[in-house]
Amino acid sequence: MLGLGILIYSIQVTSFAYFFTFFFHNEHKIRNFILMMLIFVLIMGPVSQLINNSYITIPTGMIMVYIMLRILFREESKMRCLWATIIWEFIMFFCEIIMLAMLLLSDTEIQQVTFFHQYTLWFYVVQYICLLIFYSLAIVLFGPKEASDPQTIILESILMALQILSFLLCTCIVYEINLYLIVLYSVLFLLSVLYLFKKLIQFQEQKKQKVTAHFLQEQLNQQIEHYIQLKQQDQFRKLRHDYINFMERFSE
Repeated sequence: MLGLGILIYSIQVTSFAYFFTFFFHNEHKIRNFILMMLIFVLIMGPVSQLINNSYITIPTGMIMVYIMLRILFREESKMRCLWATIIWEFIMFFCEIIMLAMLLLSDTEIQQVTFFHQYTLWFYVVQYICLLIFYSLAIVLFGPKEASDPQTIILESILMALQILSFLLCTCIVYEINLYLIVLYSVLFLLSVLYLFKKLIQFQEQKKQKVTAHFLQEQLNQQIEHYIQLKQQDQFRKLRHDYINFMERFSE
């Protein structure tokens, strides 16, 4: 049923809009929430149905979400918008894996979900609850109150992207999807791994520099304290010498 499919999708995207609304510093929460709902329902939903291929829909959807975030949250950095996009996709992806496991355990025939074909209602209720739970957890851990280290954001983004690419690549190979998609995801996976190694090497170098700088700072502080102590001792000797001279003169 087309109407039921659109209704289910509209309810599902409220969790997406909720996540982005509270993930960023946002003074116009209601306005942005409604705008994101409209974008998801009127633009992204029809586009995904036209493509009708999850292996193309996922990167396309992430690009569209990133553009949407850059437009609605212009004060946020590009990296944070990318970070939010990856978290959004990763959680949605993770919840779909959970739902897939539940479908397999319930002996339900697995089919491509569209506006015209849906599973039973309990499937979407559980999925929606999972989305809300994990998105709320992400807001608590990585939301606007948490000043995350940019280096950590980059590393975690790469790791999440690798997990998504790994699953897509495995399913492409198992189900013998288009060879071009297999090559595309393989190249993206290798590039992500190489970039991860590069960032890890840079991270280690920065960590070594911080440790060295901290050690040098401690040594400098110790030398300064030692110098102050010596200076105080000299002043004490001078004061003692002046006091003795004064007493000798006073006794005379």
